[in-house]
Amino acid sequence: MISEKEVKSLKGLSQEEAASLLKRDGFNELPDHRKRTLLRILWEALTEPMFLLLLGCGTIYFTMGDLAEALVLPSLYLFHDRYHPLPGREE
Repeated sequence: MISEKEVKSLKGLSQEEAASLLKRDGFNELPDHRKRTLLRILWEALTEPMFLLLLGCGTIYFTMGDLAEALVLPSLYLFHDRYHPLPGREE
């Protein structure tokens, strides 16, 4: 266990050190070496929680007999995807 005195004595990186490391190593993220093929993009879009939620609600409306709502709800995904794109798909 670290004592309170030891915690107060810890120092982080200076602005210069942080900038140097950022320039040298890049952002603190794991590299993604997978190619973004059309199939991969389609899979990511179809497994996005918002799409699945809208599709599920559309299915419920369809089973209740409201075809208009059943078609409108999943189509809202296009609006959602336009203004909240998946990471890596920003314009």
